[in-house]
Amino acid sequence: RLDMNLPESEAAAVAELGLDVFDLSGERHRLHVLQLSSPAAKDIFSPDTWNRLCDRAAALKLSVRPAPPAELQANLRPYQIEGFHFLAYLATNRFGGILADDMGLGKTVQSLCWLLWLRSKVASDRPGEQLEPSLVVAPKSVLDVWAGECHKFAPHLRVQVIRNKDELDMERVARGELDVIVLNYAQLRVNHEKLKSCE
Repeated sequence: RLDMNLPESEAAAVAELGLDVFDLSGERHRLHVLQLSSPAAKDIFSPDTWNRLCDRAAALKLSVRPAPPAELQANLRPYQIEGFHFLAYLATNRFGGILADDMGLGKTVQSLCWLLWLRSKVASDRPGEQLEPSLVVAPKSVLDVWAGECHKFAPHLRVQVIRNKDELDMERVARGELDVIVLNYAQLRVNHEKLKSCE
């Protein structure tokens, strides 16, 4: 451990934000917006870092409510549309997040709606470019459920379920022949070197 020698005022500012001084090492920081709203926050960052944080905060989109993509062959229930909007909000602001709900309420169709929306967004931002496939990592027991939901709600998506190491054909990926790759956690570990070549 490094011996952090902060002046008392800076140590107090760090403590007021609920941080450990070791959280401040490194290039990137993960802070909650409530931590950043504290008057002490400005005192612990360099002016450049603080300005970047302020610019990032100013660029956030608070209301992201796109229409479900026309390619989705489903009538979403109101709570499913809210779930889709939540995922679109996270993606627009480059946030991570979790869509959680009880089993059987349509998280897969909401996720498919979101993937279709992302694909159309990327296609409009980069016209003429080949789109990389989406990677779905799921428990082994629901791999076929994912494939079935893709065929049912977004039949134009080209889906491949990977059940063993030999089924992942990166040449097909490079040629743009797949839109969604579905695999389980074990196959993700086995194929991670191959998959790293794809964005």
